[in-house]
Amino acid sequence: MPNVFTGDLFSNLWLAQRINTMPYVPTFFGEMNLFNDRVDGVNAEQMFTNSMANGINSKTVSIRRENGTLMVLPTEARGSMPTYNVRDKICDVPFLVPYIPKNDDIRWDDIIGTTLYGNPRPGTGELDPETATMAVERVLKRIKYEYILTWEYHRLGAVKGLIMDADGQQTVLDLYKAFQIEQIDSAGNTTPGVYGPRQITYTNSLAEVSEAIVSHVGDVLGSMMPGEIGCVVGADFFTKIQDEVQLRDAFDRYKDGEFRRTSYDNMPYQRGPNTGFHYRGVTYYRYRGNLQTQDKDNPVKTPFVANDRGHTFVRGTDRYSRYNAPGTCEDAVGKLGIPIYVTRQDKDFKKGIDFHAESCPLFMNGQPEMNVEVIVA
Repeated sequence: MPNVFTGDLFSNLWLAQRINTMPYVPTFFGEMNLFNDRVDGVNAEQMFTNSMANGINSKTVSIRRENGTLMVLPTEARGSMPTYNVRDKICDVPFLVPYIPKNDDIRWDDIIGTTLYGNPRPGTGELDPETATMAVERVLKRIKYEYILTWEYHRLGAVKGLIMDADGQQTVLDLYKAFQIEQIDSAGNTTPGVYGPRQITYTNSLAEVSEAIVSHVGDVLGSMMPGEIGCVVGADFFTKIQDEVQLRDAFDRYKDGEFRRTSYDNMPYQRGPNTGFHYRGVTYYRYRGNLQTQDKDNPVKTPFVANDRGHTFVRGTDRYSRYNAPGTCEDAVGKLGIPIYVTRQDKDFKKGIDFHAESCPLFMNGQPEMNVEVIVA
């Protein structure tokens, strides 16, 4: 049987381009483009070019934080010496870019004789090249969908300030600890050595919660005015919003006028169930998505956003970013990183093809002290 995977058609470059130019799977923060990593357009070449915009040529990223302060300048006698400016406190924090590998394969025995993508070539026992191509597309799509889900999980983690691994237990990146940001609890107290976001308890008044969020974000960002303060919430949180008596009329009026207010061309993330409810300066979004454990015998689904939690984010700032580090394959040497790399090799005795994919993304929230975690009482 001829090997239809030889030649330029199935080169590693072709595989990387195919997996990086497939239609984008909708995700909340991906569509919102909060991390400046959305792939736009329908032209494959344009999409592949855009996806390389966040590439770096290193395995590490150093984040520089400048904790500048602004002060009111005093008046002085004419001709006297002016007040010297207070120098900003500058610190560089290095981060190792996460490495996420994935293996998959095609076995000829699973393809030969199938009619899933059309009839076999009449009168021959050869593998139809078109069927082989579609089999590759099927594998690449499966790989990409899993990476897109993983990226969204990491985006949400960066928004929270804590990126967890696929098991939901191991920590990939703790931004609070890295930047030495002590947690402020609901009572406004801090505990030395305990790192985390500002916490607010939601008891009976969303108005109080919204005002506290706006106040905290404003204090942290200072003169930088955010474009929008958002909050992704779990199922119980959103139910509490809808059930709060004083919010019912406001919620109904907001939903009734939603179509007239929303620009679907400029805000695609607001379509359908992701549309938020704006109240007292904060837009609340019901976040949907689950983390499923790898245990096939007893799979457990855990919500990306806990049912009784809400996590804020701020649009219109440059605080969120994504970095694509190079992979470990030969094609990555001396080049900027791209979202996904794919390489292939024949199985023993040419019984199929093994695929090795890898992605090296770092999703960064450069000022996690602006984060607020809302807890439903």
